Amino acid sequence: MNNIHLLIVGSGKMAKLIDEQCSEAGVLRTPCPNGPNFDIANGPGIALETKFVAVHVGSGRVLEATIEWCEANKVPLIQASSGIKLPEREYSTIIIDAPNMAPPVVAIFKVLPELGALIQKLGAVVTVTESHQSTKTSPPVTAQKIGGYFGLSPGSVESIRDQDRQRDELHIPEEFLDGHGCHYVEINSRGVRIKISTEVFGRLPYFDGLIILVKKIVDKGSELKPGIYKIENFLSI
Repeated sequence: MNNIHLLIVGSGKMAKLIDEQCSEAGVLRTPCPNGPNFDIANGPGIALETKFVAVHVGSGRVLEATIEWCEANKVPLIQASSGIKLPEREYSTIIIDAPNMAPPVVAIFKVLPELGALIQKLGAVVTVTESHQSTKTSPPVTAQKIGGYFGLSPGSVESIRDQDRQRDELHIPEEFLDGHGCHYVEINSRGVRIKISTEVFGRLPYFDGLIILVKKIVDKGSELKPGIYKIENFLSI
């Protein structure tokens, strides 16, 4: 990571965590709450071999401007905010669509489509429930994506934001009520019950996933062509 410089677009808790963790790990980074807007030739890069990678963890307010800057400067972008749909058009830089950066959670996206299709043919009853910190107001994109594999509409996902329910029903540890992402799938069919759950406590797993993505982008280099890559597909390249 010595020649990698991360541009952090956003100003919320995730942006601050990335900044703090990069500082602890010795990763070069520049917070860009209003998006990167410097001359890359004379910007914060220390050496000519510096590889810039931008990560968007903001509300979307400056996403389009960030994309335009990344395209103009050939800087890869990781779009890691949930509830944001990237415009459908051609892009002249690499964009990783990663609304969930926890690698083990992303991995299930590779196996759930086949399971979901079979479960639908069996006529099973499926419910999807998700829980996040009470401050999360964006749509539960991961849960909606999981539900879609089983033929569920986005509106059928149950979202829990009440801390009493999170503590008492879901047994979310007290210290993670302010930062967690949990998803629960229950399948019922002819006396058979199957439960699938993913529980991410805290935001550090997302930072770990970010570093994996950044390293892979840099390692692949010119092998990667401009365009959008879904994170679940990108990780398996």
